[in-house]
Amino acid sequence: MALRRYEPEMHSEYQARINKVIAYIDANLSGDLSLEQLARVACFSEYHFHRLFRSLIGENLNEFIQRRRLETAARALYLNPKDKVIDVALNAGYDNPTSFFRAFRQYFGSSPSAWRKKAAKEWAESQLSRKNSLRAQNSKIGNVLDPATWQILQGTSKAQTSSGRVEIRDLPECRVVYRRYVGRYGNPAITQMWGELFDWAHANGLLMKDSSFIGILHDDPSITAPEKCRYDACLIVDQNLEPDDALTGRFRGGRYVMYDFAGTPSDVDPAWDRVYGEFVINSGCLADNRPNIELYGPNSVIDPEKMIFRSKLCVSIRDF
Repeated sequence: MALRRYEPEMHSEYQARINKVIAYIDANLSGDLSLEQLARVACFSEYHFHRLFRSLIGENLNEFIQRRRLETAARALYLNPKDKVIDVALNAGYDNPTSFFRAFRQYFGSSPSAWRKKAAKEWAESQLSRKNSLRAQNSKIGNVLDPATWQILQGTSKAQTSSGRVEIRDLPECRVVYRRYVGRYGNPAITQMWGELFDWAHANGLLMKDSSFIGILHDDPSITAPEKCRYDACLIVDQNLEPDDALTGRFRGGRYVMYDFAGTPSDVDPAWDRVYGEFVINSGCLADNRPNIELYGPNSVIDPEKMIFRSKLCVSIRDF
């Protein structure tokens, strides 16, 4: 019997289908997340799907769904203190309040009401401690990009490097080519991944002076364990683009509080704190469950040697 050799592009196809399922789960936590439905989304048989999911994600399907429901509920509880606990539970996919209270206490070690009062802060501090223990010195992206790519990204803009402007905008849905990283936010591996995406886009004629990029932070690092945080580096592309050697997906769009940031990677965490502490709470809206994003327009790179860049830090919001 002839054996088929391993094809890396086939692994990418499997990963793309599982990523599609994960996006569906995050967008439908209160909907039908049965094995049958999710296998249909992935275009896999039910028999193989849950095994493939565990192999690629490192968690079984039910564990992943339970974790995402609880993490989403925990985030809503401390960001939107006026929301009723029962409504938070329902939005996260729990029809039975008793089941929600039991699962929440088992996972976070406190009741939902205690979480709002004190435990959320304690949990966030413990997660920050874990993140800092894993922190490594930031690498320089200049070491992983060729000069031609840098020239395109840096552009010719002479705009000032100031930051601080805030606005509320509705962003459209769009198609993206992306690469995914799973692990601690702030890891130099994210910088490396961006470099790989830039070089791929340049080699395929997709990196232009007016190219725009989106960094999608799928998880809240104050709640989700550092090693399970997901980050997508995305290039916005034409709706009809179907590359054979890259993952494609859709950015859902929606309404965001957008903060103009300019600085180095070490400045990003304090900037996110300011967005929440000063602007989200004064926006007249509630924080939504859609992921936070970093929006990079043309001329985002200011100084590659000093690692100074500009972006918009965006928090998803919704009406009260």
